[in-house]
Amino acid sequence: VDLSVNCGEFVAVIGKSGSGKSTLINMITGIDRPTSGEVNIGGVAVHKLTENQLAMWRGRNIGVVFQFFQLLPTLSVLDNIVLPMDFCGCYDTEERPRRALELLELVGLADQAGKLPTALSGGQQQRAAIARALANDPPILVADEPTGNLDSATADAVFSLFENLVAQGRTILMVTHDNDLARRVQRSVQVSDGRIVSDHG
Repeated sequence: VDLSVNCGEFVAVIGKSGSGKSTLINMITGIDRPTSGEVNIGGVAVHKLTENQLAMWRGRNIGVVFQFFQLLPTLSVLDNIVLPMDFCGCYDTEERPRRALELLELVGLADQAGKLPTALSGGQQQRAAIARALANDPPILVADEPTGNLDSATADAVFSLFENLVAQGRTILMVTHDNDLARRVQRSVQVSDGRIVSDHG
C-alpha cells in the first residue's frame, strides 16, 4: 500500500469486509505496527515510536471515532470528553470541562452533558464520541465505520458534521461500507485483498 493524504482532505476508505480497511486505519493510528515499510504522519515516523511515545503522540494528533462509540459507561458524557485532555495534559485543569461543554455544543449535545452514555440514543452517542475525538484539537480525525450503526437520517447528520470539520481545516479518513457517503467525499480509496485498487480524487 502506498498512500499519501494531504492536510484538509476528506478521504473515504472503502472495500469489502476483510479487505484490509481497518488494518490500514490501525497502521495510521499506530494501533497496529507494520512488519515492513513506513508510516509517516506530519513528519513523525510513527512506526518507530515506543508504546509510550505512541500513546502520547496519538492523544495529541489523532482523534479516533469507532463504530461502537466506545464511551466509558460509568462516566458522564462530559467526563468522557474531559478524559483525553486529562490523559495528555492538554489545557488547564479548570478549562477542560468548559472546553468539553463547547465541543458538546458543537455536536448539539450540550443539554446531555450530565447524563451517562447509556441514556443517549445511538446517534447521540456517536456525536458524543466525535466530540471526545476532538477533545485535544487533533489535526486528523480517523473514523472506522462511524455511521455503520446509525439510521440514514442520523448518519447524514454525522456526515454533515464531518464536512464542517473538514471546512475548518481538519483532515478526515473515514472507513465506510456506505457507497452513497463515499461518493460525497473529496476522494475515495478502494482497498481489496490488502491493496489499494483505486484512488479517485
